[in-house]
Amino acid sequence: MATPTAVPSPDPSPTAVPTAAPPAPPAPPAPPEPTEAAAVVPAPPAEQAPVPLTDSAAAVQGVVFSIGALEAVDGVARGPGEVGGPSLRFAVTVRNDTADAVSMTSTVVNLFFGAEQSPATELTASGGAPFPESVAAGATQQGVFVFAVPNDQRDQVRIAVDYSAGVPIVLFEGAAPR
Repeated sequence: MATPTAVPSPDPSPTAVPTAAPPAPPAPPAPPEPTEAAAVVPAPPAEQAPVPLTDSAAAVQGVVFSIGALEAVDGVARGPGEVGGPSLRFAVTVRNDTADAVSMTSTVVNLFFGAEQSPATELTASGGAPFPESVAAGATQQGVFVFAVPNDQRDQVRIAVDYSAGVPIVLFEGAAPR
C-alpha cells in the first residue's frame, strides 16, 4: 500500500487585501465661550489710608499693628534671589485686644521705597524673625523684618502689613534712616 505524499500546491497568487483608511482624528473641542464671570479680573486688595511710621493702626477691630524703629543695616543675602547690601531692619508689633487668640500664619509684610514705590526684596538673614503662629488674647508679639533698600531711596518708604485675605492692608509711611 502506498503512502500518500504531500504534493505542493501551486503558489497562490497574492491577492490584495482591502485595507480601510485609518480613522481621522477627532476634531479638537471648540474653546469654551467666555462667560461674564471669566472676564472679571479680580480687584487688587483694599488698602487702608497710610499712617505715619510712628503710629499704630488696626487691621480689624482689636488687632493693632505698629512699626518699631527702622534701623539701617548691611543686609546679608542667603536665599535664592536675595541680593545683600544696604537694608532696613524693623520690628512689626501686633497687639491682640480681642478675647480670642488670633492667627498670624497668613500675615505678610512688604516694603516699598522711593518715588516709584518699588518693591523691596526681603532678606531672610540679617536678624529677621517671622511672626509667631498666633497671638494670645490680650498679648503682644512681634516679627522682625529686613528688606534691601538703596540708601538714596529712603526718603519715602511704605510698609504694608497684609493681615489676612479679605482684610484691608495696613499701610505705614515715612522717611527711613540712611
